[in-house]
Amino acid sequence: MEVNAYHNNVHEEAAIAQQIVSLYESGANLDKVAVIYRKHAQAEPLIKYLSQRNIPLNVKRAVNVLSLPIIHQLINILQYLSLEHDEMYAGDHLLFDILHISAFGNSSKDI
Repeated sequence: MEVNAYHNNVHEEAAIAQQIVSLYESGANLDKVAVIYRKHAQAEPLIKYLSQRNIPLNVKRAVNVLSLPIIHQLINILQYLSLEHDEMYAGDHLLFDILHISAFGNSSKDI
């Protein structure tokens, strides 16, 4: 195992990128190479650079399902149902977004 110290993040990114490029050009199996980082944002420049060089990579990133559009749509539907259950027409402000959910297949003319 080797530990390296760098002057700053840019120097570190450049050195890591160069090591990966050298391994790739020498025909090494990149399936055995891993870059571990604390936050995904730290790896963005490296990912962009390697992608531009057409070097194969696999990025594993946890997905926050609560930020997915379909979850927001589902929450709107549930909020609408809850509001309408409590008081008639209380959820009308959500109808526009709900009716435009593509899964329902409504055209603009139908709406």
